[in-house]
Amino acid sequence: MIAGLFYDELKNNRHRISKLKDYENKIKTSFLKYPVDKSQIETFEQMNNIPVNVFIYEDNDIKLVHGHKISSENKIINLLLLEEGEKSHYLYIPSLSALIRDGATNTYYPCDKCL
Repeated sequence: MIAGLFYDELKNNRHRISKLKDYENKIKTSFLKYPVDKSQIETFEQMNNIPVNVFIYEDNDIKLVHGHKISSENKIINLLLLEEGEKSHYLYIPSLSALIRDGATNTYYPCDKCL
């Protein structure tokens, strides 16, 4: 989440936990139970006024499993949820267009609600 919210500020250090920790106090997370379940995303949105979409990769396709529930001037954060058994991990999607286009070189602007 932090990598998405502060994507431009983090530049080349988005993958470094030490850099992400500098921003952890800028969002409310104390109410979250880890590992974070999809059911907690809506509460996170409301507590932080940050719209969040969660996608999964299933049957060779990207599917929306949680569409943002709030409208906000804040950037919409798109996450890809990877699950294997009881393990799960969220990855920030910096470009939804780049994730879903299949080899096309033209710019493509997908509607996150239509996936």
